[in-house]
Amino acid sequence: MKFETVRSIFRPALLAGIALGTFAMPSAVSSHGIMGHMHVTGWAIENLPPGELRDMFNDPEVMNAAIFGSAYTDSGYWPKGSVESQARAYGEHTHWEPFIQDFVTWIRVNDPPPWTSLESKKRFAFMLGCASHGLQDEIFDSIFLDQVDYHDNGNQDIADPATDGFLAIDGHLRFMPTEYYPKDTVLELYQTLNMGISEETVRYGLDAMETLYVNPRTGYAVAAGFGRQHGAKLGWTRAHYFDADVPGSIRSEILPTMRYMIALWERVQGQNSADNPVLFQYPDDGRFLRSLDPADPASWVTIVTAAAAKADFVMPDWKLDDGTPIAFTKRGTHWGGTDQFARVMQLRPLEQLPAGRASTVTWNFNGPLINGEVSTASVVLPVQTTCSEGSGACPIGCEARTGITSPEEVGTALGRPASCLPAEEGSGSGSGAEGAATENKKGDGGGCQTSRPASAWGLLWFAAALLGLRSVRSARRDEDAATKG
Repeated sequence: MKFETVRSIFRPALLAGIALGTFAMPSAVSSHGIMGHMHVTGWAIENLPPGELRDMFNDPEVMNAAIFGSAYTDSGYWPKGSVESQARAYGEHTHWEPFIQDFVTWIRVNDPPPWTSLESKKRFAFMLGCASHGLQDEIFDSIFLDQVDYHDNGNQDIADPATDGFLAIDGHLRFMPTEYYPKDTVLELYQTLNMGISEETVRYGLDAMETLYVNPRTGYAVAAGFGRQHGAKLGWTRAHYFDADVPGSIRSEILPTMRYMIALWERVQGQNSADNPVLFQYPDDGRFLRSLDPADPASWVTIVTAAAAKADFVMPDWKLDDGTPIAFTKRGTHWGGTDQFARVMQLRPLEQLPAGRASTVTWNFNGPLINGEVSTASVVLPVQTTCSEGSGACPIGCEARTGITSPEEVGTALGRPASCLPAEEGSGSGSGAEGAATENKKGDGGGCQTSRPASAWGLLWFAAALLGLRSVRSARRDEDAATKG
């Protein structure tokens, strides 16, 4: 038997072990969690305004490409062993704006709009999914994780899988894509890494991710298992992970993600980003800073930009309504490179904020954006402080404007019955709690689980076995085909 044949047959067991061992390390799953990314991306698409971009997603294959792109971004974090460094390199790179801008440039040069082919639309949608995932990570990491630490003494290692689990337990999960990625395009773009990223490297990551998590057989149940495992440690997180009034929460990411998709649609068509560089501010107009304490992350002001900007060239100014300046420090996130381009920038006050006061932040841009433009825009945005520490009673409109229905209705309104997954014992008033003991009889392929709680680890072992069988069969088919040829 040829060495390559032996290698191909024994590879599945190695791959299964690698994948399972990796999943056992929650840090391998990037913020917030793949289920969360797929759903925020899907909800953002469903809330795009009427027009050509929204119409493109009426084709289910285009929608699938975007949802899978939002999962693909984390696929490189799963393998370990000999492929770990290469896989992690492509996964990490795919998150950030240098890759997204390279992708935009590739499309503008090689396949510019308007598009007539389905493949062209799917390629663009896949890029939107990758870009949305990365933006959501920047938002979640920059705002919400600090609140998890502040309130629950928790960290990313448990917050990532737990928030996926809470979505499952509360009946919010309904998207489950099938594999699609524009192989030739992304492999060409990965050449800038100079790490020899190959189709096989990507295949390792995708096989593990899809078999262990992104699949309709076990994915939602595995997520729910982690929600039950970590829920008791994360009381504040459990209560607020889907709270639109809490900056950085999963639900609060929907509108900025939707606006970022529009910005990328415009960028691919060569439209200007420099004149209107700010997509979104936390707190957005009509909400307020939830804390007056500068040590509390709920006192921070954060913006999301249409194209990453050089943070050192953005000079903010924060004043109360009577002109009194507020002292602050500025932070710009810049994952994925040392060039200091940031999609998210943040002001952290250095002093106790006054209660119930109006203020404004002026964001003065005077430097380059990642797409080569130079912005000199001055953007003035309102900021309102809470009336009193710990109080939500302010004479302003604080309704949960997220573009989706209220949390109590999401499971039904978005097409997933609340009884798809068992409720977490003692979880309180999540949308999946009432009637959760009812077994879903529908064979919708959407991943509804029965009422019997499953062990996340048991399901992972089962999925690892499936991964091994899948790869063995694939290897044998390849060997048979080679022999017949």
